[in-house]
Amino acid sequence: MIRSPFWQRVDKWSRGATPVGLTLLLLLIGLLPWHLPELGTIGISLVIISVFYWGLKTPQLMTAWSALSIGLISDLLAVTPMGVGTVSLLCLYGLTRSQARTLRNMPFFVIWPVFMLFAAIIILLSWLLTAMVDSSFPDLRPVIFLYLFVIVCYPLLSYVFGHLQRSLLPEK
Repeated sequence: MIRSPFWQRVDKWSRGATPVGLTLLLLLIGLLPWHLPELGTIGISLVIISVFYWGLKTPQLMTAWSALSIGLISDLLAVTPMGVGTVSLLCLYGLTRSQARTLRNMPFFVIWPVFMLFAAIIILLSWLLTAMVDSSFPDLRPVIFLYLFVIVCYPLLSYVFGHLQRSLLPEK
């Protein structure tokens, strides 16, 4: 089957857009009203997993500009104060990239605890930024449940992302 150069470029672009597209999809899924009693909206929590994974595994596709754009979109759509999502995702991306060389080929049971630490830092940072901007002091309980939700969801999403990475984004 002979493909035209146009369709080859479209195919290459769509494969390269997979990490950012999935992250935006997870953001939209997180903003749906799930009616989880102690959790509230899961909002940016799934995005944290995605930015960490793709920033670690495919930094050429999940760039700082991508994290910035996703953060801005999250700020425009979410209920958090403007700038909180953007700052949080950029900090997460910076932390991830600073440790990428060390973590890239490590086994899952080494990467997961590092993710737990980074997620704790980012979720706490988001809470602190919200507390600084908001006139009332936000409740800490939803933040704890959100953190537990994120660390429980990480293995499943990283498995799915790994499968997609192997099938859609072959190594060159």
